[in-house]
Amino acid sequence: MKPRVSSKSFRDLEHRINEQLKALDDRYAIRHLVQDPDGTYRFELSVAIDPRHQAALRRVLREVLRELPADRPVQAKFYLPASLVERVKTLAAERAMSQSALVAECLKAHLSTVGS
Repeated sequence: MKPRVSSKSFRDLEHRINEQLKALDDRYAIRHLVQDPDGTYRFELSVAIDPRHQAALRRVLREVLRELPADRPVQAKFYLPASLVERVKTLAAERAMSQSALVAECLKAHLSTVGS
């Protein structure tokens, strides 16, 4: 499994988010923004949240982070032969990863050899 991505470019994002949060309250700020392998972002919120501002805080974070490119997981339904499903289960368990992650990894590898 891929490690989290921490980048200096996230400092700019932190700054953008923190500027908007400061407009709500000087005590609000995030830090240690990182991107997980699945494209989601994690951070530390350094203060307790005033319940009256919860909705506004969530809105600011969603608006800024939504602009970022991410290959987000989407639920899809595919019909596979039972024997293949068993192989996926076994190999995913051996590699200590989810079946979805294994299937995604295999499809990416195969599709990159087939072309765009």
